[in-house]
Order: sequence, then C-alpha cells, then structure tokens
Amino acid sequence: MSAVAETLWPSQRVGDASGLTIEEFETRYVGERVEVIDGVIVELPMPGFEHGKFCYKLARWLGGWIEDHDLGHLATNDSFVQLRADPLLIRGPDFQFISYERLPRSESPKGVLRVPPELVAEVRSPTDSWNEMLIKAEQYLAAGVSVVLLLDPPSLSISILARDRSPKTFDQHAILELPDILPGFSIPVSKLFA
Repeated sequence: MSAVAETLWPSQRVGDASGLTIEEFETRYVGERVEVIDGVIVELPMPGFEHGKFCYKLARWLGGWIEDHDLGHLATNDSFVQLRADPLLIRGPDFQFISYERLPRSESPKGVLRVPPELVAEVRSPTDSWNEMLIKAEQYLAAGVSVVLLLDPPSLSISILARDRSPKTFDQHAILELPDILPGFSIPVSKLFA
C-alpha cells in the first residue's frame, strides 16, 4: 500500500487498484466519490454546502471567462482525470480547464480524462489538511498540469502553483491573473469568496 494513501486516508480505503485498468475503473467507479491514490481506491467524504458554493464561483467567474473566449473544455464536480498509469493515480479536481489544443473540440470523454488539463483548481474543505492539498497540487503538476489553484476559504486566499515557479499566495484584496494560460483574464480574488 502507498505510504501517501496509508498516512493521509487510512480509514477511507475502499480497495486495491493494482492491476485495475482504466476501463475497469470506469465501469466500476464512475459516479462514485472515490479517487485512486498510488494504486489504492480511496473513498472521499461528501463536501458541504460552502465547498460547493466556492466551486460554483470558480465555474461562474473563471469558467465563464473561458467559455466567453471559446478556449476549451471545462469540467467541475470531481470529474476524473488520470495523472499516472503505474501505480494508478486518478484524481477528481473541483474545476479543470482543458484547451482545444490538448483535447480537440470534437472529443469529450465519457469517463476518465486521459490528458492533463492546463488548469486545475481545488477548494480546501474542512476535512482537507494543507499537506493533502499540496500533495494533490504536486501530483497534478508532475502529470503535466500547467497551473494549480488552491482556494483556502478560511484565509480567503488563493495559491497558484506552476511548474518551475515558486508558489504564490494572494489574499482577498489581490487581483488573480493567469497570463501563461489565460492571457487577459483578471478578477479580484474577493469575487471568488463573495
């Protein structure tokens, strides 16, 4: 068993995913609140209303801007993305953006996304430790995600992690811009927490 899965989610293990193919995972687990962390199927707690509220704000402001500019696919609500094949690593980010360059407009997977998105965002729930959030961010970046946003409702802040760059954290008074992947996008951080 993975040390990460054993340490962070010891009571939420559902089963061993070693030898499980993506197709088998899709058949058995799409629609379930699980992730596969280093070959271990882990059940996720159901987030509360506040978590959903902040996910909606991401979809409204960030997703709305992306849709208005017709830049790519958007997915929310823990839609599965495969980050690694061996050992299997499948996460369900709260929000993800995949450009039409990475996933053509005509393609829309029914189950697990097999290409890394450009942007992933996670909203910290009361059950998430900051360490868990950073591990997720590192896994996303290692898989090829360009930018990871971590929203922290208690501190009204957002952290931006990108490959080959130092993390940056912005409070509610700052302006969020993502020039490397969304040139022209700009929003007060406070709108994501209003």
